[in-house]
Amino acid sequence: MPEVAEGAQWAQLRLGTYCPDQNRPRPIRVLFKSMDDKHTFLKHAKHLKEVDLRYDDDLTRLQQKQRQDMSADFDTLKSKGHKPFYRGSSLKFRHADKTRTCRRHGAARAPDAQV
Repeated sequence: MPEVAEGAQWAQLRLGTYCPDQNRPRPIRVLFKSMDDKHTFLKHAKHLKEVDLRYDDDLTRLQQKQRQDMSADFDTLKSKGHKPFYRGSSLKFRHADKTRTCRRHGAARAPDAQV
């Protein structure tokens, strides 16, 4: 596992083994020095839309399970017109210019999104 070098903001590691018969590129794992660097990257990632690039958090098994348990709430918020997102282990959405936290199995009580 590479470490972020002194003075660097990030480090990368290519995953998997090279196979010349494979048509798709191997994924790259990027390690950021701080959460601020990660958030800066995600904030500017919209400029990478021309490139076929997908990015996501590297989640622990516990975080994966927590998000899987909240997937019904996530889908309910989307159907109500919200753009839900995860921050840590919480499911959040914006309503009336405020960021709100959705309690577990509480998405049905969330107001509809304002258009």
